[in-house]
Amino acid sequence: MLRRWNSARATGVGILAGIASLLLSPFRWSDTAGYPFYLAAVGFTAFCGLSILFLVLNDIRIHTRGSRMQVVRTFDAIMGLILAVPALWALFG
Repeated sequence: MLRRWNSARATGVGILAGIASLLLSPFRWSDTAGYPFYLAAVGFTAFCGLSILFLVLNDIRIHTRGSRMQVVRTFDAIMGLILAVPALWALFG
């Protein structure tokens, strides 16, 4: 399962989890039943963002790539930050 986990899959799943957490955010205060689902969605969004950052750092450490792959890795790193920072802020802020 983890062999198939790459930055493209983590980006897609992370965006879906982020959208789910946005849709569940009105229910986090109104009833207590929605709060665990909101926390799960935000936590999974943070996991996806952090895993993208880990994959990018691991790829940079192992491989020396050309200039085309540096652009792709820069995009991946930005997407990882876009997913991880707000989700971690929502969890711990």
